[in-house]
Amino acid sequence: MDINNYTAGFDIGSDSVHAVVLGEDGKIVYSPKSMMHFGNPIGALKEIYEDIISKYGKKISTTAFTGSVGEFIAEKTETPFFHDTIAIPAGAEVIASGADYIFHIGAKDPYFFEREKVKTENGYKSFVPDHGTGTKCGG
Repeated sequence: MDINNYTAGFDIGSDSVHAVVLGEDGKIVYSPKSMMHFGNPIGALKEIYEDIISKYGKKISTTAFTGSVGEFIAEKTETPFFHDTIAIPAGAEVIASGADYIFHIGAKDPYFFEREKVKTENGYKSFVPDHGTGTKCGG
């Protein structure tokens, strides 16, 4: 079956570019090697983007950005942007749905999140009750 509903996500931070491609089911189908950008985030993004497009091209229907430089790129390309405090817990749900604690060490901003669960009609859903900057570890 040819699924044309993949999502490409890019985290463009102060020193590196990270990316992931999610399938229609929200599972990771590809994650290229992260790349330090050495002050040229556009060049690194272009290289990673071309790699993803060469593999998944027309299957990608949605793209989104996070990270300190990602906000600028999203604004200029009119593409969705999500703050790290939203993107990190959402990503953890994909790769470790049972995790109660998330500790993220970024180049600039480390974060610590404690996830809680709420019962829904379809079982339990995890969420982070405090997305404020007060949850930062402060490095």
